[in-house]
Amino acid sequence: MIEDHIDVQEIVDLMSTARSSRQIVSIYTDPTNWRTCSVGTVLAIDFVFVALHGLDPEGKPDAIVLRRLDEIFRVDIGTEYEQRIASLSVKETVNFILPDRKLLRAVLNLGKELGTMVSVWGSDNEYSADGFVETLKEEIIALVPAIDDSSKTRSVGLSVIRFDAISAVDVDIKKNS
Repeated sequence: MIEDHIDVQEIVDLMSTARSSRQIVSIYTDPTNWRTCSVGTVLAIDFVFVALHGLDPEGKPDAIVLRRLDEIFRVDIGTEYEQRIASLSVKETVNFILPDRKLLRAVLNLGKELGTMVSVWGSDNEYSADGFVETLKEEIIALVPAIDDSSKTRSVGLSVIRFDAISAVDVDIKKNS
């Protein structure tokens, strides 16, 4: 019988191996869309999330990518695609160091420190809250919404989101790489 999911511990083991060898990985979280993945090198892993130094299709650093371990259904390491990205990859000029605990808070705090746009998703992968981290409290984040995805300009108002509703985060690092 073929299991329909990867055990979370198997994912942690794969990510730990990739992290220590600095291999590029592709992780998939939407079983209805096998064409969309997050690609990068593993920065940190805790019991809930994995953080990648995300790379765009040209191998350039573009985001800190945070994904829930229990939502990952596929991991690719060493395939032709990752090898191509590695051959194009620009050596990282900024080294982000994240702890292997309270990773969600650490990534959101990094977004606040950098002052760059942050995208936060819940269980629906199609829609995100995009904005700038205003405050982090014990179990909530307050975002000042962005006017739109491309402008990266602050709007008005505030979006307050509970940590337990968050399944993924991207922190834009393009201007910091």
